[in-house]
Amino acid sequence: MPDRRLSRTLTLIAAAVGVVTVLAIVANHLVTAYAYRSEQFQAKVDLAAAEASRLVYANPLAWRFQEERLTELLSGRSAFSWETGPPGEETSLVRLLDREGKPIIELGGMPPRPTMTRGREISDGFEVVGYLEVTESVLGIWRKAVVALLFGVAVALAIFLVLRVLPLRALEQRESELDLAHQAERDSREQLERIADAMPALIGYLDADQRYCFVNRIGQAWYRRPRDQIVGTAMKDLIPHELYAWQREQVAAVLAGQQASFDAEATFADGVRRQIRSSYVPHLGPKGEVLGFFELIEDVTALRETEARLRQSQKTEALGQLTGGVAHDF
Repeated sequence: MPDRRLSRTLTLIAAAVGVVTVLAIVANHLVTAYAYRSEQFQAKVDLAAAEASRLVYANPLAWRFQEERLTELLSGRSAFSWETGPPGEETSLVRLLDREGKPIIELGGMPPRPTMTRGREISDGFEVVGYLEVTESVLGIWRKAVVALLFGVAVALAIFLVLRVLPLRALEQRESELDLAHQAERDSREQLERIADAMPALIGYLDADQRYCFVNRIGQAWYRRPRDQIVGTAMKDLIPHELYAWQREQVAAVLAGQQASFDAEATFADGVRRQIRSSYVPHLGPKGEVLGFFELIEDVTALRETEARLRQSQKTEALGQLTGGVAHDF
């Protein structure tokens, strides 16, 4: 499983990005909708005020008494009108005020909050004689904001999935693959160790600093140490001193990238004196550098003794034949 700290960090980042995304989508909707609504609303108020100003210009003294004309102008019977709605369901409040702010005409009623109010002066061509003020409900913008909120939540969930769930799943899969690879490596190493332990010779591996990284069962018996105490130990501190002093040239050769082999005789830590045949094989890296070397030491004591007995038997047989021939001559 991924580290808990990493999991918490990804969760916090994904949650923060998701919240910011939701707020940004909703805020963008509100700002854009309000700006568009305000621009359209103000343009409509300006056109209506201009139309009212033309009416005032045509009748500068009696315009305020032409309530029917003004009502027609500001109600739903003109191109610049507002839908005020039936009583109890008002959507707009339209007010025509005189210069002192006293209402001349008032259509509709106060719409549901939140609202937006815009206004424009009415003039007779020379001076301001009144004021047109219109208030509309912008509740529809907020209702649509709910839709934007739901959309933002959907986007935030997608972002959360991308930033939190998918990376964690990828990490889990990667860790699972690494665990399988490590397990396969351990199984392979254990299999190689079993094979090496079954060999009737000392098998070891040393790094470029001549420190043991591996030794098989025979090596543990000869050095009278368990494997975990041998690994990391320098070669000169483990093998018989007489043997190490004698094989320095061979070690130098294998560290130079050349194979080396030799025969020797030495007493090991288990107290047994053995005649041995040693072989060193370099371990080369991808660029040809020496990373370490493999060691194979065979106990050839029995072989040497057999060879000695065979040579002695041959000498005895040859001496017997020589003695028999001399006796025959006499």
